[in-house]
Formats: sequence, structure tokens, C-alpha cells
Amino acid sequence: MKKILFLSISLLVSLFSYTTDFVYKEYYAKIYTADAHISDSNYVAALTIYKELVKQYPYHHYKYIHNACLCAINTGQYADAFMFAQRLIGQGYEMTDFETPAFEHFRQQKKYWKKFVSEYPTLKNQYEAQKDQALRKKYADLFVLDQEAANHSNKSEDKDCVLYDLSVTVSKIITEQGFPHFLLDKDSIRIKLYTMLRHYCGLKNRIRQDESLLKDCLSNDMSENKIDSLSKEALYRGLVLPQDYVGIVSHWDNSSPFGIVAATINYKDETIKVFLKNIPSNDYEQANLLRESIGLLPIDEKAINTSKYKNYPFKEIRQACEASDSCRTQKDCNVIIGEVVERVKKEAQKGEDQGSSNYFFKPDVGIRDTYYYGIWTLIPERNRAVKNTP
Repeated sequence: MKKILFLSISLLVSLFSYTTDFVYKEYYAKIYTADAHISDSNYVAALTIYKELVKQYPYHHYKYIHNACLCAINTGQYADAFMFAQRLIGQGYEMTDFETPAFEHFRQQKKYWKKFVSEYPTLKNQYEAQKDQALRKKYADLFVLDQEAANHSNKSEDKDCVLYDLSVTVSKIITEQGFPHFLLDKDSIRIKLYTMLRHYCGLKNRIRQDESLLKDCLSNDMSENKIDSLSKEALYRGLVLPQDYVGIVSHWDNSSPFGIVAATINYKDETIKVFLKNIPSNDYEQANLLRESIGLLPIDEKAINTSKYKNYPFKEIRQACEASDSCRTQKDCNVIIGEVVERVKKEAQKGEDQGSSNYFFKPDVGIRDTYYYGIWTLIPERNRAVKNTP
């Protein structure tokens, strides 16, 4: 009871701290509306939203510009598609990205495609020229040290000391030079920076939950590790996606007030439930208010529609298991489940290739853990017991 009460209070405190002057909250609400229009094939409405957003806000993740470009292509608004394609170059896209099936109809518009191809070298050079190569190298070198420390499992004390020193170094760089745009672009440095930020917030979270982990090399309050507050500032400025922000500040934190998103797949009832595994049911309303306050989707009965388990192939899985004489154990079922899920996924992608609504980035609630129930019900009756033969 005390734990649940403490969690409720912490949720209220967290909600208060995130509900002041977050201008990008409305931005993400409109992004999700655009996603819904795309799901309904209403590309005109989605394109209208994207065009408004690029006028109103300075920073955008490349996947939103990608979706905007495809909406323009699917509605025949090739001047807009040309403009968004130019922006994509400025966020790391290369010519090979535009040679994929996603941009096939754009390439067929000879007027715009010829102009785009002719301007690409200049735009690409401009993108490369504006990169701070010294800063990129600095982060890349720090990432090497980060990975060496993270993989140094035999001496956890040394590992934490190195990670703390790195967290202080990265905190100083960001404080002095600003939060980089790397997390918004299609850039190889993106995952490196994201990984480092997670490690340094994770270190702080681990020590907060277990003070016995404090070592002489770590300051008592971890005050020089400012990655959590710097990431929050970046979130407010639109330089970090909400889901990336939660991934950073909630690393190694099983009590995250934003909730740890999980799912149960029940093969007996053929149902899927998406839920917050660390949040009591009576605190869901507060947790969802907190999620929405930073631009995250709420976790409710509709969450399945923005998860990787939407349109889960229960029927195909059961049919495949029923047709298999070798399906005798849950392990056998798991193998078949994996094969069917992969096959259905490829078939869906192939079907999309034939249409005009392909290759959009779709919203994802970010399921971290999945629990499986009733797998044994997939085993055919004839295989559930070994029959004695005379």
C-alpha cells in the first residue's frame, strides 16, 4: 500500500513538472491526428497538417518530413513533395533513399525529378558543410569509451566510475555547445548519442534506487551528471522525441512515472492487451495525463492500434500449427509463430508495394516487454499425447 501511495504522489509531482510551457505538446497532438488521417488514407488532410507544422515549429524529426513527402506524392502535390524531399536531404537522406519504391511516383514526374537530381549535389554539399565535424568526432570518440565501459562487466565499480566521468564530460559539452540535432536526423551518430544519454541517466537511476552502489569516484548527489535535465530541455525545444526522451531518462528505472509499456498475447482467447506493467490500475489516469503532457500516446484500449501487434495473425498461426504434424510442444509452436509472423509481415509489405500508401512511418506506443499465454492451445489435439501403437 505504501509503495502504491508513493507512486501516486510521484506521478502527481511529475505531472506538475511537465505541464508548464511545453509548446511541442500541441505539435505531437497534431502529428497523431495526421497519423490517423494516413491510416484512413486521407492524405490531403494529413498533408495540410504537416504543412502547417513546418511553418509553426523550427524542429522536426525526419520521419515526419518523410511522411509529409509521401502524403504530397499520394495526392499529386509534387511541388510540395519536392520541397519536403529537399528538407529530407538536409536531415541526412541520400539519393539511394529516393530510389526506393516509396518515391517511385515522384521519380515518374520528370519535371520535378530532373530538377531534384540536378540540385541534389548542391543540397548534399550544403548539408555536409554545415556539419560540425569536430563535434561529431568528439561524440564518436566518447562513444567508443562508453562502449568499452558498458561491456566491462567484470569490474562494475570501474564501469560506473568511467560512465560517471563520461556523463560529466557529455554534460559539459551540451551545456557549452547546446544540445545537438543528431536525434532528429537520419544520421549514424544518432544512435551513438542516444545510447550514451541512456547509459548516463541509467547510472543515476540505479544509484537513486540503491545507494549502496555509490563509490568514491561518484559524487553523492550525482549533480555533475546533468543529462536528465539537459534532455528535458531538449524535449521542450523539440530536439528529442517524447519516446526517445522517456527511453533516455527511464533507462534502468522500473518505477518510471511514464510507465513501462508491455503487452500480453493470449493464444487461447486470441486477445492482446497493452498495459503499463509498473503502474497500478487506479493510477492509469494520472500516468496517461503525464504521458500526454510530453506528447506521448495514452495507454488504453486503443493502444493496440498503434502497436506492432495490430492485425496480429492469430488465424494464420493456428492454421499453421494445426497443419503441422511436428507441432508437439510449446517450443515447436514458438518456431511456427515466428515463421508465420514474418511471412505475414512480408506479404503485407508486398501488397503495399502494389499500391500508393506504402512506406509511411507509423506511430508506435513502444512495447518493451511481451508476455505469452495459452501457447499450448495451438498444439493440435492429435499431437498433445503420444499414442501407443501396437
